[in-house]
Amino acid sequence: MDNYKFVEVMDVVKEQIERALNEKQFSMIKFRTRLGQLSYNEILRLRNVERSKKEEWDSQAPPVVALREKIKPEILDVIKRQRLNFLKEGMQFPKIARGRSTGKFWYCRLSPNNKVLQYGDTEDGVVPSIDDPLQNKILVADIQTLNVGKECYFAKELKNRRGTTVNTCCSIIYDPDNSLDFFFINQPSFDLWIDGINTLIGKEMTSHQTQTDLETLLTMEMKLRLLDTTNITIPTEQPIIPPPPSNLNFHFRFE
Repeated sequence: MDNYKFVEVMDVVKEQIERALNEKQFSMIKFRTRLGQLSYNEILRLRNVERSKKEEWDSQAPPVVALREKIKPEILDVIKRQRLNFLKEGMQFPKIARGRSTGKFWYCRLSPNNKVLQYGDTEDGVVPSIDDPLQNKILVADIQTLNVGKECYFAKELKNRRGTTVNTCCSIIYDPDNSLDFFFINQPSFDLWIDGINTLIGKEMTSHQTQTDLETLLTMEMKLRLLDTTNITIPTEQPIIPPPPSNLNFHFRFE
């Protein structure tokens, strides 16, 4: 047995004895019986239960809630950058006419400087090179609004077609008479693109995927920042700040 495993075993044995003693058994027979019940797996289970309860309690403590709100904008910025990078990679979309796929495809991506949406025709499965500019461009500054789902002018046509859905389509309106229309084949891609476009035009990301990513990243970040508080009870109120000293004439003597 190496030293690490020996220390781990001794920690478990110590915890077994402490837990059995804390329960104040009234005879040695009951004490031995309780020790036998506190197996290694049982100790791990109890640790997990106690840790979960502590995390739940700590998450409701005002200092933790305040910390969570403080780092939330940082996490949202990370998600926004990821969404914009997804738009820069680009995506191929089917061409839709009268609510039906035409069998043709087009490609759209965001320029590296976040200022232009580039798009153009492409073959099925072909990803245009970043060095090969697409034929058409829309300035991000010219985008007036983003219509989603039933707000799209072609939503009624899609609704009447079997196998299609209006929940994963959108239209970018860049002047009163023109729009760039998207139809997504799955919900995750739709969520990422909608979030990315909303980020470009200065609106909030509202997709379910954003809420999931935000909660996951916030939970991970909070666990990392609270690692040093293990076995420490987080106060529910801010500690009293001591009064300032009577004077600031501090004197240090270095020898």
